[in-house]
Amino acid sequence: MRSPSITLAIAIAASTVACDSPEPNRVIGSDASGLVFVRQHEGRRDLYRARLTDGTVVPFLQNRSGDESWPYWSETARRLVYQITDNENRSRLFTWMPGDDSPTALIPESKRDERWPAWSPDGSRLVFSGRGQPGPPGLFVHSTHDGKTRRVAQSRRADVFFRPSYDPSGKWIVAQRRGGPQRISTLWMIPESGGPQALTQPPNFDQKPAFDRNGTRIYFSRSGPDGTRTLWVTSMDGQAQVWLGGHIDADEHSPHPSPTRDEFTFVSNRDGSRDIFLAADDGSHTRNLTNSPERDEYAPRWSPDGEYVVATSSLTSSKAGIDGERLEPESIELVVIDRKGRVMMRTPGMMADWMAAF
Repeated sequence: MRSPSITLAIAIAASTVACDSPEPNRVIGSDASGLVFVRQHEGRRDLYRARLTDGTVVPFLQNRSGDESWPYWSETARRLVYQITDNENRSRLFTWMPGDDSPTALIPESKRDERWPAWSPDGSRLVFSGRGQPGPPGLFVHSTHDGKTRRVAQSRRADVFFRPSYDPSGKWIVAQRRGGPQRISTLWMIPESGGPQALTQPPNFDQKPAFDRNGTRIYFSRSGPDGTRTLWVTSMDGQAQVWLGGHIDADEHSPHPSPTRDEFTFVSNRDGSRDIFLAADDGSHTRNLTNSPERDEYAPRWSPDGEYVVATSSLTSSKAGIDGERLEPESIELVVIDRKGRVMMRTPGMMADWMAAF
């Protein structure tokens, strides 16, 4: 639950204050009162934390053996997971809890390449994409209670499962699978017990699935022959797939359903630059929340209380690529906005998640 003072205090956090005095290893706020994110500087990626009430930013869990990325905080577990990638492009997952002096490898002595972690709703499990010994690649679920890891979906060496996420009940996982000669991307439903089930089929190129707050539908993006993406929603069994409308000739993607309301955010270039839009759950009543012609916004992510959105932003002149995968470090920043599009905070960074403040 958001603290009573954050709504008023966040409105004055229009600038970021660098500070070394706060204790970033403490966690004292609510899960919507801070951010954990990545900053890139001189070719390195390191973790930082931000406190939204006053805009203070501090370095966090700095690591000199590799690049830190993709941090995800579980409020129920009160634990952070993130990945460290070494000079040979091999990634391993690490976790940290308040009070720990240093992070701990999720799976000690692991020889797998571990990426794309996602928490179960109750914080007891992590699903991630893995490849390397022992055994074939696929999706794995790791229990933080007993330390056991099991494969729940297997893929061939030429394929990869990624972007997994749990439904609100914690019984199902949806993931994107890409591979084959044409590198086609399809969506898969993976029960924690039983075999994976294909939700979508080739030749469609489907990506970035996300459950709605009720766990009854999955939002995703579908690419056309020219690469232009449209917004879709599917039933849990994949039988009912509905186009959510959209703007003619616009590239629209990355739908992210609200955790508290029947609405979702998405990225669209219908007004020129890439902006964050808000829409009702059926795709109607769209509003441009960022409306920044000089900048492109990507990867919207709701705060747990559904009141704010954090997104990555870059100058429109930068060679960002279709999804911002080639962002120029000097132009990258995070922007926090409320549901009316008011800017609450800006700070250099990317790959943000919501995390209780220090």
